[in-house]
Amino acid sequence: MPVVKLTLPFVRTTPTPKDRQIFYFDQTFPRFCLCVYPSGRKTFFVKYQNEFGKARWLKVGDFKTMTLEDAREAATEILRKVDKNKEDPAKDKRTKKRAQTIADLCDWYLEDGCSHKKQSTIEGDRGRIETLIKPLIGNEPVASLTQGQVITFMRDIIKGDKIYRHEKSGKLRGTRHVRGGNGAAARTVQTLGAIMHFAMKQGLIQINPVRDIDTPKSQPRKVFLTLDEIRKLGKILNHPTWSTLHKSQCDLIRLLLLTGCRKSEITTLKWEYVDFERQVFHFPDTKTGQQDRPFGKGALNLLRQLESVKQQSDWVFPSMRGNGHLENLLRLFKRMCETKDDKKQLILNKPGLNLHALRHTFATVANDELGYSEITIAALLGHHRGTVTSRYTHTVDKTIIAAADDVSLTIEAALKNE
Repeated sequence: MPVVKLTLPFVRTTPTPKDRQIFYFDQTFPRFCLCVYPSGRKTFFVKYQNEFGKARWLKVGDFKTMTLEDAREAATEILRKVDKNKEDPAKDKRTKKRAQTIADLCDWYLEDGCSHKKQSTIEGDRGRIETLIKPLIGNEPVASLTQGQVITFMRDIIKGDKIYRHEKSGKLRGTRHVRGGNGAAARTVQTLGAIMHFAMKQGLIQINPVRDIDTPKSQPRKVFLTLDEIRKLGKILNHPTWSTLHKSQCDLIRLLLLTGCRKSEITTLKWEYVDFERQVFHFPDTKTGQQDRPFGKGALNLLRQLESVKQQSDWVFPSMRGNGHLENLLRLFKRMCETKDDKKQLILNKPGLNLHALRHTFATVANDELGYSEITIAALLGHHRGTVTSRYTHTVDKTIIAAADDVSLTIEAALKNE
């Protein structure tokens, strides 16, 4: 990089390079330079170091629109801010360009602001961003988003008036039907709050407009199956319509009910996680981190059956196609629940029943039918570690296994209509 005395005649007559741009630094103003491009374009720059000692380049202006003296004055002002106020104008310029709208900010947040989150949490954030945040407020400038706009945004989600439509799900088949409601509004506003907090950390805004907004409280679903309803579900699972063509899915549903595990924990279950001798799942990662989860004899019996006919796969429930695990269980389970008897009546008439309700059912059987305490049930379900529950389970492993045996055998008997 040549060092020259930048004068107006020099800037005007500087030859155009053939291959790559050339930077000419000024003798009297060392951090000020002229860049000449092969296209003939001439641009003024300043070079400086930020507070961490990293070199930064910032464009001052083009020679076509700015005189040499104006460029010197602008460069002097920029470097004064750098030296006196410890500012980093190059970073600020890139930041503002990168996140001009809420949609831009969301993309940046997913790229750089979620490294501390679990992948499943990130996917949940991504879903709310793509189906709710971007369609409703994605075009709003980041710097001008107000608390009033956030409240209106939240109310629109609650009402669902503006979001009842089908969106592409990104899959070869099917669409996603976007719905509103209190729960969706609360979770989406929470995600937006995290995104705007990220914007604060990047210096885009001074105050988070989502802060102090009261989100609606959703009514928790209290759907679960009684023992009589478990018997009806057992009839459905044993029905030739399902047990022949969808045996793996039926077994997966049984194991969910026999263990009280989360859907993702069973669909992604590998044989290496199953400790048959101790009756424990060694989950490397769950909603609450790495965890050993006990399972009862009812689940053990099913796992032994599956092991006797297992395929050449690491997964307990391998996919019918490819090397992955079973997926897309929700739609099939819904169809199962619509199974009718010979009189064209629903075998299991249970509105609102979903796969997560099977986890509630396990807990309900343990408490209502067998009388186990909340602390024992929490240990069986793998609730958050670091509480009194985790300290308790370390000292009563045999008791917890016995409780798992009791609950799973009770559910197994009901599934077999015994």
